[in-house]
Amino acid sequence: MVAPGNVALDRMVTDSRAQPMDGNKVRADAKVLLDDDVKLSSDLLSLKAQVGAATQAHIEAGRSDLTKEIADLRRIIATTTDADLNTALNTFQADGNTDTADFAQIRHDLGLAPPPTF
Repeated sequence: MVAPGNVALDRMVTDSRAQPMDGNKVRADAKVLLDDDVKLSSDLLSLKAQVGAATQAHIEAGRSDLTKEIADLRRIIATTTDADLNTALNTFQADGNTDTADFAQIRHDLGLAPPPTF
């Protein structure tokens, strides 16, 4: 369920750290990740109907995190300057640092191993 997004995230992070950074490539990576996140959010909504109340609450927290990430990715895609792109990437990273616990909890609830660390 999360593997495509992890691959897309890895690609975007790698491309955003390249020197010099190719903004068009990073924006294209962000579009792929955006599509993966939208699908993940939909998949989580489907999963929510199949689990208990505690896990449902954790799934909603994870989907809330995804909503922020989706908004950040849309900002990245819409940037037109390197300065705006860097600002949007910094916001994306800051927001991403807060969602790890929610997804770790969902994985725990489902009896899965913790998510990988990057």
